[in-house]
Amino acid sequence: MKIRFRGWLVLLAAMLCLWAAPTLAEPAQMDGQIVIVHTNDTHSRVSDYMGFAAVKYWKDYYEQQGATVLLLDAGDTLHGLPIANLTKGEDIVTILNAVGYTAMTPGNHDFNYGVQRLLDLREEMDFDLLSCNLTAERSDEPVLTPSAVYGQVGVVGISTPETASKTDAKNVAGYTFNAARIVELVQAQIDALRADPAVKYVVALGHLGVDESSQPYRSTDLIAQLTGLDVFIDGHSHSTFADNNAVKDAQGKDVILTSAGEHLKNVGVVTLKDGKATSTILTEKDDAVHRDAAAQAQIDALQGALAPLLSARIGNTSVALNGERGGEGVQGNRNSETNLGDLVNDAQRALTGAEISLMNGGSIRVSLPADHSAGADNAIEGYAAGDISYGDLNSVFPFGNTVKVLKIDGQTLVDALEWGVRAYPELTGGFPQTGGLTFSVDTTAEPAVLTDEESGDFVGIAEGRAYAKNYRVYNVRIGGQPVDLSKQYTLAVNDYLAGGGDGYTMLADLPVAGEYGALDEAIITYIRDDLNGQIGENYAQTQNRMALTEGRQKPLYAAYWTACIVLFLAVGGGVYWLLRKKRPAAGK
Repeated sequence: MKIRFRGWLVLLAAMLCLWAAPTLAEPAQMDGQIVIVHTNDTHSRVSDYMGFAAVKYWKDYYEQQGATVLLLDAGDTLHGLPIANLTKGEDIVTILNAVGYTAMTPGNHDFNYGVQRLLDLREEMDFDLLSCNLTAERSDEPVLTPSAVYGQVGVVGISTPETASKTDAKNVAGYTFNAARIVELVQAQIDALRADPAVKYVVALGHLGVDESSQPYRSTDLIAQLTGLDVFIDGHSHSTFADNNAVKDAQGKDVILTSAGEHLKNVGVVTLKDGKATSTILTEKDDAVHRDAAAQAQIDALQGALAPLLSARIGNTSVALNGERGGEGVQGNRNSETNLGDLVNDAQRALTGAEISLMNGGSIRVSLPADHSAGADNAIEGYAAGDISYGDLNSVFPFGNTVKVLKIDGQTLVDALEWGVRAYPELTGGFPQTGGLTFSVDTTAEPAVLTDEESGDFVGIAEGRAYAKNYRVYNVRIGGQPVDLSKQYTLAVNDYLAGGGDGYTMLADLPVAGEYGALDEAIITYIRDDLNGQIGENYAQTQNRMALTEGRQKPLYAAYWTACIVLFLAVGGGVYWLLRKKRPAAGK
């Protein structure tokens, strides 16, 4: 493997910092035990929260305790922030190599640079890239290593079939995740590992998750159909499981199901001893002062090399822009309209001139502004409160999307909105943020959409369901006028949605009216040119483009009330005039 100039700089930084490595506890307390340290859904947060330097610390800690240590990652690791995106994953691989990973399974976002780029990155990896269900179309040959044996532990990799719709379709064109055969393929690997006399434990390293919207490809769905597993290390749903969380397999045996949340807020630990598995989660509290100095030096060196580009100022905001996921009682881009969703849709319309715009909430990743003040982790010299850098914008919209305009009829638009809100109040990446239109959602109604059992994508509308009567979505208005179901409109979207991403298959075959540049550049242009570099009070709150209602509430329009007031005044005035006319004159 070639060591590039950047690699030499990182290696030098590591050597200079070796003297600062922390002193760990006395060894030999865990002789004979196997410890699996695991991470997932880091999305290139290399030094946020616990950070990869803490992962290295804990790996070394358990090794010095006398344990045999495996370090596994359950995917969504190579993409996200500029340190990943600007090098197309290379800097992340450099860090994973330095930390000492044993194996990784790719998540859906690890395909964001395309399959070929992932294969190129594999050549730079000092660890295994495992997936048993990724093959070329019309082929049974796995593209990646399906499983591997590490001492007494066999590990099988599993990638979510949702990858086909949760990365841009062009990224995985020509490949399949074998949704219909996933149980068969995983079981075959488990059986092969069990047949190896050296293997005492079998671990699934999967990127499947437990979100209801991922059914029937959740880790829980799979475990219930398998035999022979001891542990399932999961990703995708950003879940954090309590100690020794277990799910029954097809024979009623408990299988440890564990996942460490997101963004390195936690590190997972599985201990294998005497034929039994136990699991726990290390939190940031447990990690108060524990960082491997050499690993942190490598990370700092890589991030420092990107600083000049990322610190370029693109504008300022005087208001907080909501880029959160959302959750129970918390509004975010996956369960409600947000002001940041409004902003990006306005930018898409400004760029393209489209009548309406649609953005999947999952494309919006973090809030603005970041803290760039002196002493902050993201401090930038000369920045004022609310200043937005290129790096900030890249963090919010990390997927390198471009903008397209589609021709869409009103009925298909309504179907798309119905699809987007189908799972509310559950969080979904496809939750619709919009521009140029308003609509209401009856949260008490059953969604009218039909879902493909294999892919989880939209396939149509249930028989007998009609927009005017029994969709969840109602009162759709474009430019203030009721949607015309037969009329053609122009719709601005990112290329991910245009390809049917997040299950929006109704958009995939629509005529393309125009193709534009990068989404982040569209937003930069909008902030600089249309907003004169300042995001202000107009975006302090949402624009009331979506109303979530319990039951169908009839809209009350200003014109209606104006007419009522005019009529009341006219009738009242007439009555008053008649009464005065009939009153007898004074003195008569």
